[in-house]
Amino acid sequence: MRERLLRALAALAVRHSGLVIGVSLLLAAVAGGAAALHLGLDSDQDRLASPDLPYQRDYIGFLDTFGDREYLYVVVDTSADPATAQAFANDVAADLASRPDLFQDVHAGYTDEDLGDNLLLLAPDADVERLVAELTPAAEELRSLARVESYAALLDLVGGELQSASAEPEAATGAEAGLVLLSGLVGELEASARPPAEAPGPEAALDPFLPALHVPDELRQQRFGPLLVVSAIPRKDFAQLDPVAASLGEARAAVERARRSYPAVEAGVTGRAALSADEVNRTSDDMALAALLAIAGVSLAFALFFRSLLRPLLAMVALLVGIAWTAGFATLAVGTLNFLSSVFLVILIGIGVDFGIHLLARYQSALGEGDVAAAATAAVLHVGRGNLTAALTTALAFYTTTLSDFLGLAELGLIAGTGILLCCLSTMLVLPALLVVVDGRRSGLEAPPLPTFAALERLAERPLLVLGGALLLSSLGFLGARHLSFNENLLSLQASGEESVVWERRLMAADKGTWLTVSLVEDVSAAARRQAEFAALDSSVVAGAESAALLVGPAVEARRARLRALAGRIGALEPAPPVPAVEPEALRSAIEELALALGEAAEGALRAGPEAREAVARLLELEERLSALAEELPPTELLSQRQAAFVGELQARLRRLVDLLEPSGYTLATLPEPWRGHLVGNDGRLAVYVHPQEDLWDPAALARFLRAVRQVDPAVTGATVSVYESTGVMRESVQQATALTLILVVGVLLLDFRGRAALLALVPLLVGGFWLAAAMGGLGVHFNMANFFTVPVLIGLGIDDGVHVMNRWCEAPGEPLVAHATGTGVILSSLTTAIGFGAMATSSHPGLASMGHVMVLGALALLLAALVLLPALARLWGPRRGKALS
Repeated sequence: MRERLLRALAALAVRHSGLVIGVSLLLAAVAGGAAALHLGLDSDQDRLASPDLPYQRDYIGFLDTFGDREYLYVVVDTSADPATAQAFANDVAADLASRPDLFQDVHAGYTDEDLGDNLLLLAPDADVERLVAELTPAAEELRSLARVESYAALLDLVGGELQSASAEPEAATGAEAGLVLLSGLVGELEASARPPAEAPGPEAALDPFLPALHVPDELRQQRFGPLLVVSAIPRKDFAQLDPVAASLGEARAAVERARRSYPAVEAGVTGRAALSADEVNRTSDDMALAALLAIAGVSLAFALFFRSLLRPLLAMVALLVGIAWTAGFATLAVGTLNFLSSVFLVILIGIGVDFGIHLLARYQSALGEGDVAAAATAAVLHVGRGNLTAALTTALAFYTTTLSDFLGLAELGLIAGTGILLCCLSTMLVLPALLVVVDGRRSGLEAPPLPTFAALERLAERPLLVLGGALLLSSLGFLGARHLSFNENLLSLQASGEESVVWERRLMAADKGTWLTVSLVEDVSAAARRQAEFAALDSSVVAGAESAALLVGPAVEARRARLRALAGRIGALEPAPPVPAVEPEALRSAIEELALALGEAAEGALRAGPEAREAVARLLELEERLSALAEELPPTELLSQRQAAFVGELQARLRRLVDLLEPSGYTLATLPEPWRGHLVGNDGRLAVYVHPQEDLWDPAALARFLRAVRQVDPAVTGATVSVYESTGVMRESVQQATALTLILVVGVLLLDFRGRAALLALVPLLVGGFWLAAAMGGLGVHFNMANFFTVPVLIGLGIDDGVHVMNRWCEAPGEPLVAHATGTGVILSSLTTAIGFGAMATSSHPGLASMGHVMVLGALALLLAALVLLPALARLWGPRRGKALS
């Protein structure tokens, strides 16, 4: 049946070449146009795995409930100048917040206004405990302070506290607080003598005694060690290959604008979205350069082998027709390209060109007699068998991946497998037709001889020597092959100097990862229990957890009740009294009385023994400063101005303190953003986020972390789970597809060659594949999530080489193999593959470069096995003429 098909293709191409070309180009135009109009792109990497997989179903459910939680992080280094770095971060945050079309949930920290009267609910436990301990015995003093309207009244109040402390030892705590306030007040009075521009504000006097309560640093800033972070969720356009291009560009522009104002600040943008975008852009740029190098290299190889660029150009036209057909098929079959299936074009160019190379080599070899039609027919009939078998086996290699649960890989397999068949068909049909039309009209047609490789042919004539060398090479290969491994660290595939990579590593060094791990629960009580369970895990693996239980729930309500009890003990404060002007004589009298009281307190302290020496010194120092003030008061006008500011600040702080002791509290519905969006889903479920202690880019650390958290919640989800499980699914899919491919390929070859010739055709793939593994292990080149896509391509190349060599042997047993058009085709197809893919080795992107390294090593290893080892084995064990012809 295959022979009849080939004869029909040859007859159609030769006898109706114009019709074939016209119809093929019309179909290509229709298919390409349909693809251009209707073939979409979905770059959402979160949708690459099958939604039927439990881990993926959980992750998609989380995304549907909580929305995209993948942040961009603007990271600012505070090491050189913390204040300037904070201003830098504030400017960037304001800049990003002004672009709601590009960002949501921009966050750099919380202000006092954001938290309102709930500030103490969110303060560190130690701070709240200290505050309660200090204020509980001082309720009466606070009420007295609320009635203070002047410096003099405050001095009288402090004097009373000191006298009480002298008479009642239990009042010592109040006396200490009074001394702290008095020290600040004396400084405040002394400052009144200085010019207003040089004098400190009332905060300097009040802070040691009654500090203003503000948002704690851990909430005011997103700080990790020396790094400040501004986070924002970018809006994504999944119709673009880089879905965050606009948002990421604006974030980096905001950093540059801030840098103009603060040039000394170090800052950069990172996050999983930035890492992915930088990878796409880096690989796109490097692929463009690699394409130019590949075109130049392949063109040179074509010119050297065929002594012309015209016929190779016709082969590329036929290949492009097949690619256009494939694009039309993809439009009908899947409708949308994903992040993986979008590389089908590279694969078809790399593999599809081989069909044309073999056909051209045989055509040019048969063109010596000058009969274009006969040469084209002979090329189709003689090369067609090998091309069809190679296309079928290569397509099977891709089709086996359609069984994968990883949809990105499965769709790539469907499109690439079908594309291989269509490119083979276009080569076998369109290329001969083009040759007949173009060469048939040329006068003085010449057929330059193809290069031959006589040295390799002579080597094949000494099969035992070759076999011994192959055994020795394979024995040495075991030393290298045992070092071959699979590197699952995705960050190691990124260019080390990329901005996002640099700042990702700096964040990790500061114990801040950008990966998300989440457990979903139904209510606050469950969130509190789940958070406690995560916190109880090995602290060397799990750093901690956060949930809405930190903001609402029993623990928060208990703190709220304790604060309100303290508020009840203090009671309602009287309205702040009006502040009068300073009366110099009244103030001097209050100062003198207090100085006298301090002197008496010092004498009493001296009688207490030498341990009171420090207290005596403090009292005498304050007495001396007060006495100096009494002798010469600052100007009354300045005193009045400062008294109004000081008393006003004191009364404002007292009332804010009492307000904060009665927090309104939060409910799930009233949580401020971005807490609510982060912690509460649209279906009411709550998120408990778990934070790692280790670097989760390290696959071993990621595995440890997930083993630990799954002890608490087997259904934990997030980017960590998605990446870990998807990596495993892809790795297993490739392994299963490779095993299934070998089984199917053996079956196809047995049907094609019927006998040991089928097994010999596998030699380039099996032996060359082993030599590739040995070379990779020995040179330290490992498989990774980028270069494992080369496996189906290398399988196709290995089968292609073996099939064409054995087809030639079966056609003419004992005749030259390497020094024939078949050998020339095999060598050129291997060289073009090595050149085309090897150009990627120049990339600064380690993943892309590793693809180039593997393809070069693979193409050379397969070529060595196909044109050195296989001819020798064919001479020893290949079928003889009678069997071959049958």
